[in-house]
Amino acid sequence: MSDEAGRQDASPGDGRYSLSAILVCLAVWLALFAGFQHPGYTSAFFEPRAVFHYYLGAKYFDEIGPFDLYGCVIAADRESDRIWRPDTPVRNLHTYVIVPAGLVFCPRERFTPERWMAFVRDVSWFTRQATPADWALALTDKGYNATPFFSVVVGQTIDRATVLQLDATRRSFVLFNVDFVFLAIAVWIVWRSAGRTVALFTLVLALGFFGSFGRIGGNLAQYVWFPCLTAAVAAWRMRRAAASGAALAIATGFQMFPALFALPVVVVALRSVVRGDRAGWTRAVVFSVSLAAVFGLCVAIGSTSPRGVDAWRVWRQKMEIHSAYLRGEVFDIGLSNVIAGAVSADRATSNSYEEDIPHSRARQAALEAHRRLWFSVSALLIGLFVAAVWSVPEQAALAFGFVPIYALLALSPYYYFALALLPFMAVGLPRVQYNAVIGAVAVLLAVNLAIWNGSYISFTYWWHAVTQLLMGAFIVLLALIPLLWRLPPESHPA
Repeated sequence: MSDEAGRQDASPGDGRYSLSAILVCLAVWLALFAGFQHPGYTSAFFEPRAVFHYYLGAKYFDEIGPFDLYGCVIAADRESDRIWRPDTPVRNLHTYVIVPAGLVFCPRERFTPERWMAFVRDVSWFTRQATPADWALALTDKGYNATPFFSVVVGQTIDRATVLQLDATRRSFVLFNVDFVFLAIAVWIVWRSAGRTVALFTLVLALGFFGSFGRIGGNLAQYVWFPCLTAAVAAWRMRRAAASGAALAIATGFQMFPALFALPVVVVALRSVVRGDRAGWTRAVVFSVSLAAVFGLCVAIGSTSPRGVDAWRVWRQKMEIHSAYLRGEVFDIGLSNVIAGAVSADRATSNSYEEDIPHSRARQAALEAHRRLWFSVSALLIGLFVAAVWSVPEQAALAFGFVPIYALLALSPYYYFALALLPFMAVGLPRVQYNAVIGAVAVLLAVNLAIWNGSYISFTYWWHAVTQLLMGAFIVLLALIPLLWRLPPESHPA
């Protein structure tokens, strides 16, 4: 099946202006109404607590790394506004245990006097953007977890951007809404590659995912990976394997989870070898070499800070602690979270990160006690994933990367924002399969939007269990769709 034929087969119909008009109206409604109803948000265009971690973490990465954000924020606050008391609860990022603020420390020796004064000013500027009550539990979150590559690129941009010379109001509006630009770039790529209707589907899903409008706005480069992943999909569909691998490598450099979208290419390579498809096997090899080379470049760029290559080692240590904790945290999403919740007797409801810690630990312990079950179900999902990719046209293979992501990782829900790309990723499937995929993702995101009314953070066990079950059922259905409606052998690409 040619790429153009696949596009015509799978597309909902770019000539149907009525459908496009409906999608435009949906997008406008989500932006103007649903997008502004985010409990606890100061504004859809600037959420101080959301920007706080990314801005300070990236700008002062050389000094604080992934472990010392909260300790240094507390130390800086003692020299300025003193909104946090010595007994304020703070997460110790080395252990993820909540301790009094007086027990966390800052490596002041890493700062020059000039950098320390700048850090104190920045902390004070942020804390003045909201009330002390808004900041009371801000330091019980999980710190700054971006990669060294993200830290160097975004940190250097913050330091050098002329936009920082603007007054505070313009700075907060412009710099902290750059993710709208990343979304626009992604939608433009989809439009150019697959047409108007698929692009509008992508936009609607992006705006509607857990009410993401207020999370796209008000943040700092939280979705910089999104257009990179979009470009990887577009290039793969055009059989530009080197460009696809390079784009996916950059997305991975910013946020590591997109790396798992390379697994469908591995399956495509195996299928090509079995079928004697030299061209398909060659594309997979070129993709892989490009991915490895460009990701190596990302590692090199991330090592240009004074921390050097060691920045990656320390970041990996932080992520090991972080990832293990997410498997038991009530609102994160992944197969491990479903199993941890199911096998644990602890189904208590909490009201904060601090209250949820003992319950998260209990679920983590229950998961460890049922590792065989966890690994067996993961293996089953991976088997379904391989069978699904084996059955679909090459250009639609990346759509099934969500299956190993769900099976192998525990992620904060906002990373599933990538599901907005599913209408684009699935282009090339036969119409019945394509419609099933689009219908499933639309129902999934619409139900979640209705449940959460703009926020995915809830410490209520049973409410979030609904989200977990919805996502798990969706992932299984996604893997089964190509198997329930199999293509005849002659419709596979040569």
